[in-house]
Amino acid sequence: MCSGRHAAVLGALPRGSRKAGLKFAGAFRLRKDYARTLREWLVRMQAAEPQITALAMTRIPAQLGILSRDCAATFEIGATDVVQVELVNA
Repeated sequence: MCSGRHAAVLGALPRGSRKAGLKFAGAFRLRKDYARTLREWLVRMQAAEPQITALAMTRIPAQLGILSRDCAATFEIGATDVVQVELVNA
C-alpha cells in the first residue's frame, strides 16, 4: 500500500529503473478498485453472517466488518493507495 509519504519513492522509480537496465512504463493507482472490492466483500460477508455464526465464529464477522469498512474508507479518501508499477526491459 502506498501512503502520501511514499510518493517520493514513485517519483524516484524512473531513475532507479534505468540504473537497473529497465524502463519505467507507468504506475497505476488501484485505490478506488480496492475500496470497491472491500465494500463488496463486506456485503457478501454480512449476507453470510448466519452461516459464519453457525460455525461458532461469532466475533469474526464483526471484526472483519470493522476492518473492511475502515480500510475501504482509507482507500476512498486517498489516505491509502495500492500502486501497480510497470517496468519493461530498456
